[in-house]
Amino acid sequence: HFELELISDGLVEHIYNDTLYIDKKGSIHIFTYNDIHSLKMLEDTRIIKIRFDPNFLQPQLTGFLLIPTIRPMCRFDEKDLAYSVHQAEIIKSEQENEPDFYDIRTKHLISDIIIMILRYSDISSFSLPSDAIQRAIGIIIKDFKEDLSLSGLAGVLNLSTDYLGKLFKKSTGLSFNEYLNKIRIR
Repeated sequence: HFELELISDGLVEHIYNDTLYIDKKGSIHIFTYNDIHSLKMLEDTRIIKIRFDPNFLQPQLTGFLLIPTIRPMCRFDEKDLAYSVHQAEIIKSEQENEPDFYDIRTKHLISDIIIMILRYSDISSFSLPSDAIQRAIGIIIKDFKEDLSLSGLAGVLNLSTDYLGKLFKKSTGLSFNEYLNKIRIR
């Protein structure tokens, strides 16, 4: 599962993939199943956590969040914090009560919060992967249970196997097989 974690009040010491952060009111993170994190509350704190299946999102968004060099986190201003807390409360209610069309509404609300985080995070400062790598990651996420190979994926993307392998390693920090195995193990 993926997780949204929003500090709606308080102060915490947060260790996220071996990096220490001091998070306070308005801080929000997106964690994937590849991330390791722990919290130490430094004062009374209210944390809202929302867990969701990554396959719930658009493949392009999931693929983007799974790129190891991208760590979406930010601190919302008061207006966006209030909005996100309200959205999170609706998501929790929808997940608990499962009214008609709850899955569609929840998918929309979670995607909205993620896009807000990415915009606050200034994703232009990240090393964004090429369109080919984003498409490759989307295919891997969608078809990871199938018999996937670098050469087969290169054929689908109309790229040479060598070129795709080098581009994949450069963009994700992992070889195609390492990335595929990481997705399968989750």
